[in-house]
Amino acid sequence: YSMDGDVAPLTSILNLAAKFGAKVVVDEAHGLAIYGRSIKEDLMDSPVSSQDFSQKCSRRSMTIRRCKYGGTGVLAALELENHKNLLASVHTFGKGAGCHGAVVCGSSVLRAYLWNYARPFVYSTALPMHSLVAIRTSYETIIGLEGEYLRQKTFKLVRLFRSIVSKVLSSTEIKLCPSTSPIQALIVPGNNICVDLCQKMFDGYQIRLYPIRAPTVPAGQERVRIILHAHNTPDQVRYLCDGLSNTLKETGFIARARL
Repeated sequence: YSMDGDVAPLTSILNLAAKFGAKVVVDEAHGLAIYGRSIKEDLMDSPVSSQDFSQKCSRRSMTIRRCKYGGTGVLAALELENHKNLLASVHTFGKGAGCHGAVVCGSSVLRAYLWNYARPFVYSTALPMHSLVAIRTSYETIIGLEGEYLRQKTFKLVRLFRSIVSKVLSSTEIKLCPSTSPIQALIVPGNNICVDLCQKMFDGYQIRLYPIRAPTVPAGQERVRIILHAHNTPDQVRYLCDGLSNTLKETGFIARARL
């Protein structure tokens, strides 16, 4: 879910669907380009390794075998693409792929049905050729060596961020969502407090964080949503964490929690 950065328990859901004769549609909006067969271990929490940034991740050190099926989503990571109770998966191209549009993956019967009866598809304009070329080029990058390199780098940044911020928040009332994905969130209850924290981060550190306020999320679950990208550096992540630590002290969160 995009507000928490967590991953649905797809194996349990599909097995439950099999028990009751149901079908499941999986939204891979945040899975495409991020997860895949080669990134299965990153679906589970793991501490940052001391070697994560002591050695640079080399594109040349990777093999085609490791990259195969890389970046095609959570279903691929869990090897559930051919589960008998999976009706379809929806892959959007506007996030990890960096384009726009989407595709529905399913059986030939499902595709024929959508071609003929899905009103949003029937009455929409086809993507222009330059969009199709962009999507294909992006997909080739996603499943290739470059995509694998970028995924490995991104998840190293995620582990680095979590290892530092967990220590910073250990003495505060603010909680870090248990996400192992590039989507990270700090629960900062109260709309005004959440907005104030983000504004102080921009004023003091020129870091633009966005407050997610109620009613977008339930009252009391307001949060600062942070997205880590492959183009970020370890130093930028450390700067972000230092800024959060200092801002929390300035706003009284750390001091208040220690009283």
